[in-house]
Amino acid sequence: MIEPIRLELPTFENLSVNVWLFKGEENILIDCGERSDASWSALVSQLALHDLKISDISKVIITHAHYDHIGMAQRITEESDATIWISEMVLAWAVNLEMMLERRAAAIQTIFQRYIEKEELSNFDEFSNKIILEFWQEIPKDRLHVFPMTGKIDINGLDWDVIYTPGHCLNQTCFYEQNSGWLLSADMLLPMIPLPIIDASREAPYEGVKSLLMHYESYDILSKIKITKVFPGHTAAFENANEMIDKQKNRIIQKKEKCFKLIEDGMNNFMDLIYSIYPNKISIATVLMVVGFIEILDEEGKITVRLKNDKPSIESIKT
Repeated sequence: MIEPIRLELPTFENLSVNVWLFKGEENILIDCGERSDASWSALVSQLALHDLKISDISKVIITHAHYDHIGMAQRITEESDATIWISEMVLAWAVNLEMMLERRAAAIQTIFQRYIEKEELSNFDEFSNKIILEFWQEIPKDRLHVFPMTGKIDINGLDWDVIYTPGHCLNQTCFYEQNSGWLLSADMLLPMIPLPIIDASREAPYEGVKSLLMHYESYDILSKIKITKVFPGHTAAFENANEMIDKQKNRIIQKKEKCFKLIEDGMNNFMDLIYSIYPNKISIATVLMVVGFIEILDEEGKITVRLKNDKPSIESIKT
């Protein structure tokens, strides 16, 4: 069994994203990068190193609906006969992108309003639909193949398990090949800190889901399978899957407990919690993480959020 080939593409956020190439009777891409000239040029040139052109791609399998993993799919359909394989939960993002972006932005805004004082809200405007739409386009319906969130998917003649792993986003799937123990982990399992991007629920009233809690529970799902090598959505492949799972779970637990200790000691302002947990790192990422810690603590019955003098107050529940 030949390992997938890592194609590393740039993103507008000055990061890189992986596209995994399975070369064979079918030439298959796992994810496809953002829609940009820089990403397209990188994909074309790296495929050429393996004697392939865009027109040689027959299938693109998408792990989840984020611009850096799905954004270039439409352009690939213009230059090839490739079918774009997406899960049933990615479908709405593939064909009704603006609606889904607006729904997610509204869910995020509602959650932020619960925790952040009004005068601070304008500092967190990074989820700009206009910017994302520059790097992501809808995919023609006749080029889509929809697969369920569980079951098998054919990758180069082998059956890979589809594993639903929400958290980083609500629609993320990983793919696992049992004989080799290989895992295509998307953004679920990475050496870097997890980023639990809030999504709207699938049904009205489309409220924000508890992303970090879901992410933590998805680690438990992966810990139950025998993984020999991980092919992630970012960074190089690695082999120490269980060690990485434990490391990331412990990061979440430690930061969550630090958050709780601060609340117990009387710190009840959301922004103060961010400054204390992530000094000098105020960003959309750290806001999402602290939202996640609070939601886990709320789920555990340790804290409550209420209005105090017309301002959000996060307080411990005395036992």
